[in-house]
Amino acid sequence: MSYLFDTAIKSGQQEILDWYNYSLEFESRVDALTADGRIKDKTARSKIYKEMKPFLPAKITQDNLRKKTLRARKHLTLFGKNGVGIDKIKLVSYSATEISKLTNAQIQNVIDQVKKYISDHQCHVTLKTVPSGNDQIKVEVSTSANVLSSQPNPKYTRSYFRDKTLN
Repeated sequence: MSYLFDTAIKSGQQEILDWYNYSLEFESRVDALTADGRIKDKTARSKIYKEMKPFLPAKITQDNLRKKTLRARKHLTLFGKNGVGIDKIKLVSYSATEISKLTNAQIQNVIDQVKKYISDHQCHVTLKTVPSGNDQIKVEVSTSANVLSSQPNPKYTRSYFRDKTLN
């Protein structure tokens, strides 16, 4: 976990994936410690932070580690099991920092919008802007039209016009 945390800070290209992996591993570790019910969630988290601290740079305090872990958890929420899926990480134009600043309501809004379009289409998802002080996020979804090749002129189907409108 310490390696994933350190890599996430330094990495440019795979930063979102690294934060996702760090959070996934961290939450798995918390689940393992709390599974028997003897250790509470908060105690398990503190224990993990203390175990990680010696392997991290000296400038990382335990409070800083806790805050970064909470931010990384947003990556797990967005791309994890109940989110948009890990395969969408490379389609997002937000930086890892911008994702970590999203509110839970904004993340849920993105998940809902993406799932709505993905259920019918193969989509390319790009997060564009977050209006300040608002829980709504603008999600630009450009679809790759899945038009049946058996149609004589697939350019003018209902899907074609819907995709044009969405774009």
